[in-house]
Amino acid sequence: MIGNELHIHVAHSPDPDDRLMFWPLADGLVESARNGRSYLFSFEEADTQALNKIASEGRADVCAVSAIHALRLMESHQPLIMGASVGDAYGPVVVALRGGSGEKLWIEGGAEARRSGLHLLTPGETTTAHTVAQLVGLTFAGCEAVPIVPLTRVFDHLKECEAAGRPTVALLIHEGRLTFADHGCVRLMDIGELWTQQTGVSLPLGLNVVSRSLPLRVRQDISDIFVESCSYAVTHREQFVRMAQIPNHTYHSALSGPQLRHYLDLYANQTTVSILDRDKKGFQELLRRAADSGYLNLKNKSKNIDWI
Repeated sequence: MIGNELHIHVAHSPDPDDRLMFWPLADGLVESARNGRSYLFSFEEADTQALNKIASEGRADVCAVSAIHALRLMESHQPLIMGASVGDAYGPVVVALRGGSGEKLWIEGGAEARRSGLHLLTPGETTTAHTVAQLVGLTFAGCEAVPIVPLTRVFDHLKECEAAGRPTVALLIHEGRLTFADHGCVRLMDIGELWTQQTGVSLPLGLNVVSRSLPLRVRQDISDIFVESCSYAVTHREQFVRMAQIPNHTYHSALSGPQLRHYLDLYANQTTVSILDRDKKGFQELLRRAADSGYLNLKNKSKNIDWI
């Protein structure tokens, strides 16, 4: 408690969709009080794998996490209806350097060659992308976690692996799935497309969770404030896009205006403001399949996710 305000620490990614949804709250464009209670929000940014760790260690009251990791944390954290990102027949993509040994082995070698000789760069073993790649049947000779911040790191490492004679592909999320061609890469597969073909539902990617250590009334206040912030952000999206084009601005994005609008179309939409019922089904399907495959240790595989 700071003064008469309850301090709420929020951790999220530096990706444009996360920055967009929290921008109105961070800049004081929406009220940070509910039901006679005032809140002081502070924010930090980290990459996806780091955010999953922050949530696991209880170092934030609210944290953006991978969808699969949120399901691991259901006893300690409650999923928020604001901030869910899903892929409707799209999602993480597998890419390789154009004309490189990774692309050649993927195309010519088939599944057995991938298992025996293809190296995978992954955004992290706790991420949804990594787990879903396995759930849809992809296996590799080995994998290596490469943080996605800064964005160029994974592309630099992909080139290093290629130069060393190691056939390598990369699993890309967030902005990387839109900009890989700018780094000399070619798309080999869209994991989200394959997931939707196999399941008939959208692919859960990420969401915000709130610590259950906070009283229920506080969690509900936070949820209501976040929905208002995200609703304002989506309605005033062009204002955010203009700010994101300004060099050295707090919300600056390396994406061009058209790329940024496309990115926000994918990951900052109506289900992000308040998750739609159809997308809740995707989360339930991920829970069931991950539990059946041993990626989640749940006694009750049909457990309903208690969104707030």
